[in-house]
Amino acid sequence: MASNPKTHAAYANAASTLEELVAPLTEDEFLASQRQRKLVHLRSANNGCYSQLAGWAALRRLLAQGAYPSRREHIRVVRESEPAPTGRYLRNGKADIVRLEECLKDGFSIVLNHIEEHVPALDTLCQNLRARRQENTHVGAIVTTGAEGAFRVHYDPEDLIILQVEGRKRWHIFGPPVSDPLRGMVKPSPPPQDAPPDFDEVLEPGDFLFVPAGYWHHCQTLTGRSIHLGVFFIPPTSWNAVKTLTAELLDEPLFREPLTRVENAAQLAALEAEVKKRLIEKISAMSLRDFPAEWIRTITETKIREQQAREQKRCPPMRTSNIRVVVDENSAARPTPGSDSSGLPKRQPPSHRTGSFLDRLSLQTLIAPVPTEEFRAHHWEQTPLIVQRGNPEYYGDLFTLDDFDAAVTRSPSYVKLANAESKKNQSYKPVVQGLEAVLADMRAGGTLILDQMHKTDPKLSLLCRGLAPELGHRFQTNLYLTPPHGKGFTPHWDNHDVFILQVFGSKHWKIETTRRTLPAPSQSMSNDEGRELRGEVSAVNLQQGDLIYIPRGWVHAAECGEEPSLHITLGVTAFFFEDLFAALIKAARRRDESLNAALPLGFMRGSGDELVQRVKAALHDMSDDHFLTEVIDQYRDELVTSFDLDISGQVRDFFCPRPLTLDEIVGPRRGSVCRIHQEADSVRVNFGARSITFLGLFREALDFALNTPSYAVREVKGDLADEERLVFIERLLEEGLVMRQANGRA
Repeated sequence: MASNPKTHAAYANAASTLEELVAPLTEDEFLASQRQRKLVHLRSANNGCYSQLAGWAALRRLLAQGAYPSRREHIRVVRESEPAPTGRYLRNGKADIVRLEECLKDGFSIVLNHIEEHVPALDTLCQNLRARRQENTHVGAIVTTGAEGAFRVHYDPEDLIILQVEGRKRWHIFGPPVSDPLRGMVKPSPPPQDAPPDFDEVLEPGDFLFVPAGYWHHCQTLTGRSIHLGVFFIPPTSWNAVKTLTAELLDEPLFREPLTRVENAAQLAALEAEVKKRLIEKISAMSLRDFPAEWIRTITETKIREQQAREQKRCPPMRTSNIRVVVDENSAARPTPGSDSSGLPKRQPPSHRTGSFLDRLSLQTLIAPVPTEEFRAHHWEQTPLIVQRGNPEYYGDLFTLDDFDAAVTRSPSYVKLANAESKKNQSYKPVVQGLEAVLADMRAGGTLILDQMHKTDPKLSLLCRGLAPELGHRFQTNLYLTPPHGKGFTPHWDNHDVFILQVFGSKHWKIETTRRTLPAPSQSMSNDEGRELRGEVSAVNLQQGDLIYIPRGWVHAAECGEEPSLHITLGVTAFFFEDLFAALIKAARRRDESLNAALPLGFMRGSGDELVQRVKAALHDMSDDHFLTEVIDQYRDELVTSFDLDISGQVRDFFCPRPLTLDEIVGPRRGSVCRIHQEADSVRVNFGARSITFLGLFREALDFALNTPSYAVREVKGDLADEERLVFIERLLEEGLVMRQANGRA
């Protein structure tokens, strides 16, 4: 029973099939070991190869969210088989993460069963294993600290694959194994305490261990915290077939007749004969060959119904409170940063960097997994939306605690401080006294605020500019850094819509379920309106990677718990119909000088009928389709000049020009808002404050160049010679409409 010398492979993605799970063993090699009841131990070439399935941070988050456990028996806290009272770790039937961590400090182990129901990667693995092997499969996890194990020497009645996720654990395995054990059977005595183990190895992170059913074993954590996953294989047996058969007999009245109420011995004998005859018929019809498929189908259908019930409970289509909470199951169980000695969540390099989030930035990725059509129809300017992704790396390093620290030290024009408890709201200039006051107020629980950071931070600038072309509105960013237990503001509403991007830590939000007002852009909440929450309130813990959309006029408040919080408030600087109507009237006055006239003498007296008729006539003239189209077209051209302009790289390119080649990769400058106009023999681009005109033959090339994310110069569409393509793209580079790209990125 020595360790297998093969090295277990590391995967870029979580294993989802039996073949991936047992590699570098082939599937046939593993199945042979399973049939022969052989222990298999595989060393890992990568100690993080199972972290994609579930590490402590992901398990902690799962427990803190409250959805797990769906059944109380799925979680236990034990030490050497002695259970802790449920009151030590459950509160109102839900897992209390603070109490659980206290249990870990006291040397207890946390035993989690059926976590695949809440971890999509593990659920996919189990579904594939069930379909491939026709055996029931589920996944558990054991989190242990201290030298004592979760259980005394014991055996499991199921085949078990151990995946060591974190920490180091010593395994002692004893033979001979119990032959084909089943739950419910009388357990034999364990081996003597002084019996030498047949297997004595330390599992390192990434190690794989196959323990066939019936092998006695005991585990000890060496140092720190240990986490291992257990993948359980439960094959159908003849006993399961008999139990299924007996369950079917309950539907037949013959087997439900009370024996003590049969009138005489003759009737009892007749009943017995009928029962035996029916049993023989049922047993004769039983097929052990067909039973495994029927058994696993029943299990799968049951699990699907249970999953649907959980999803309906967690994510109803629309809550009567008008505030929808969406849990993105496809993002859960990704690796999460741990903690450092300061007690703060530690930022480790994300699996996808900021470029990944910003490169794919759109309304869809901002609000994912909610479809954009659904957001436009049901949420935009109407109702709040809460998205819980279960993926702390969703935003990458879009804006980190280090970025905030650097921004404060880069001498911003001011740093704001807000503390709802002390009712202190103040702006500090970045001078000696001001910076000292910032630190003191922060340590006293105040929230640090950096306004308009998109004007100085390149990543936040691209965040705002990148959404503008698709949505047609401008954006701004403010940053809010709150210490543990801190609260920046009393309940309030804003006069603009906001997206809250939780980029670090967590924060508890409360939102009234009814909008108080639909404020005008210039309107603000008065102090005498009542800065407290009223009526029904929706509450949610926003974790790193999550998002809230709050339309203007919805009262909300937020405060920190045990963790600090850093979030980006992405505010919508919208254009309103009021602005368009003002442009319409202005254009009408240019067309009809009579609209510049004063109101008639004596208009304050009488019925006002004459004034009504003049206004109706003016509005009728303005409602002409051709006129309205011209005004709206001109209005949109004017708005182009109001969007932020990115000139990065153009100064460098002017002083250090580089020749352009046909094979060079270019693409449109991200976040550029422009409008193309087709004229008789030319095509015009409105961009920034400029209007650039090309010959009409460049229309197809212009559409391609400004709407294709990445392309080689020679790929530019249109009836153009290669030299014309070079000159055309050089002009767009000079104007800043396109940029050179490296590896598909600007």
